[in-house]
Order: sequence, then structure tokens, then C-alpha cells
Amino acid sequence: MAPARRAPWSRCGAESRCAWSSPPRRHPRRHPPRRSVPAPPSQLPKRRRLSQLWFWGGAGVTAVLAVTAIGLGAQTLKDRSDYEDDPTREGLDRFKSRRLATNVLWGLSAAAAAGTTVLFFYTDFGGRDETRRTSSYGVGLRGVF
Repeated sequence: MAPARRAPWSRCGAESRCAWSSPPRRHPRRHPPRRSVPAPPSQLPKRRRLSQLWFWGGAGVTAVLAVTAIGLGAQTLKDRSDYEDDPTREGLDRFKSRRLATNVLWGLSAAAAAGTTVLFFYTDFGGRDETRRTSSYGVGLRGVF
């Protein structure tokens, strides 16, 4: 007896039971991942740096907040002293509100100082220009002009 002709996508066994299956899937070739070779430093894109205006603006805001916090803190201490000398409800309320304002200003000063510190690392302070002049003042204090 001649073997039975099979359909292209069927599996027929010796007992002539057939099981149909879907066409074979073609898997795309899997190539190993390409390893990127770093470009030489001369071909790397230069990172854009911020203007000095941003840094000095942040430093100014930080200084203003810190000076304001110091002044308000001194006033808060005076209000506490006044309240301890003559305890009144108004004196207590004034002391508590100024204490809260002082604490908020200290928090804002710390946040501004952190932001200014980050800006320091992203600010262009003249780069590595060979034409710039450096000068030194006193004990280890250096300036760039």
C-alpha cells in the first residue's frame, strides 16, 4: 500500500490519524546585541552650560532669604523674651506666628542653597580658555578674571 499523501501542515502518524497544526513560524534571526563603542572625546557633543547669571541669581536669592531669616529670628527671640516678661495671649500669638515664619524662611534658605549648589556644577565659569588670567589673593583664595 502506498503511503498517504500528507497536507503540508498536518502530522499524520502510522495509524493514519492526522493532527492539523498551524504553518511553521519563521523566527527572525537573532543577532547578538551590538556593543556601542564610545566616541573619542573630540567627537563627543559638548554639554551646554548655563550662564553665570543663573548661579549668581541663585546665590543672591539664598543670601536675601538667609539675612531675612536671621533678622526675623532675632525679632522672634525678642518677642519670646517679651512674652516671658509679660505673658499675654497677644504676645504668645505674635511669638508663635513669627517662629513659624522664621522656620519657613530657614527651610527656604536651605532649599535655595541646595539649588544654588546644583547650579554651581552646571554653570560655565569661563571654561578652559587659555587666554584667561588667574590671580591669587592671600591664603589660598584664587580668582579668575
